[in-house]
Amino acid sequence: MSFEVIGLTYNVMAPVPEPIRFQGQNDRMMRIPAAIARSIDTLERLDFIVVQESMSSDAHNLLSAGLYNMGFVYETDQLVGDLSAFKIVQGGLVLFSRFPIITHKTKVFDGICSREDCLCAKGCLYTRIEKYGQPVNIFSVHVQSWECEDSRNVRRVQFIQFKRFIDDMNIQSTEPLIVMGDFNMDMYSQQKQMQRIMKCLNVDILPRHAESHPFTSDPSTNVLMGIDDANSYSSPAFPNGCGESYLKSGKCICCPCEWLDYAACSTTHAPIQKDKSYMRVIPLKTDAFITNLTWTQKRELCDLSDHYPVLAKYVFPTIKPNLRIQNRVLPYVQTAHYKKHVEPLVYNLSFFIVLAVFIAIFCLFIVWMVVKKAK
Repeated sequence: MSFEVIGLTYNVMAPVPEPIRFQGQNDRMMRIPAAIARSIDTLERLDFIVVQESMSSDAHNLLSAGLYNMGFVYETDQLVGDLSAFKIVQGGLVLFSRFPIITHKTKVFDGICSREDCLCAKGCLYTRIEKYGQPVNIFSVHVQSWECEDSRNVRRVQFIQFKRFIDDMNIQSTEPLIVMGDFNMDMYSQQKQMQRIMKCLNVDILPRHAESHPFTSDPSTNVLMGIDDANSYSSPAFPNGCGESYLKSGKCICCPCEWLDYAACSTTHAPIQKDKSYMRVIPLKTDAFITNLTWTQKRELCDLSDHYPVLAKYVFPTIKPNLRIQNRVLPYVQTAHYKKHVEPLVYNLSFFIVLAVFIAIFCLFIVWMVVKKAK
């Protein structure tokens, strides 16, 4: 009998709180736990969930409470960046577990960044859980977004830092080492780059399940694709993106279909049984609800994020489960502690201060232009 670990990675798209930006984040996050319960038939055996972009504290608390009620009673801390480096938005990388968390460590990426990601404490998370007496090591990551030369260079540096972070944990070669997260690299159009990254990390991507949805980012089935900034999805056919079209139709005709989120396993630690291990994209939906997607526009939604989650099953044939412990009801749940996330006041103040400075500079620029034109 083999040892199984089942996890889920999900970019939930809750970057900043309302009313800084309306993306229906509170309404969506409170519906995610129930949608997972309805959509994943292996839920009763799902061991952990790792999320990215759970940055808004109000939205995160709704998600955390819902998952706690489903049995995911253990939770890691948020990634918090250095305010002196203008990392004024939390990293949003968190792991929820049914099983006790023995330890966890975080790292915010150093050095170069690109675009709005420079304000966010993006990085990686190490979590060691204990399932029926067996330690499981889970590394999760969220790297630089967008597809341009600057972003590609940033991702290369971040993956090198991620590799050092993994090595620094000194995981025993006989233990499971799992890697999951939002790699922001497309499986189809960036195969060579993905192969280089996997070689750098010493991991293999899990085999794709035959019934998997083909994309984690799919504008043909997900109306939230493009809500981040449809004008940024430029191409020869759409040199300036398609923001105006998206606001009118709710469809991002310039957004590419991509597979950006992954589940992988170390090639230098406990091996997996590849014919029984897999990753599967779940096109997660919920019952229709109405929410604000801009300051003034309401829209009916069934989608919960601009990404779909990836379900992963790991089967470790060299590790034998402890049947004596496995067949016993977990005692940990009765004494578990639900930890409500409260975003540090200094982070909220810093965000509004920076926002106020940008607004002030913009207003001064407008005044200067008017005065100059009057002369």
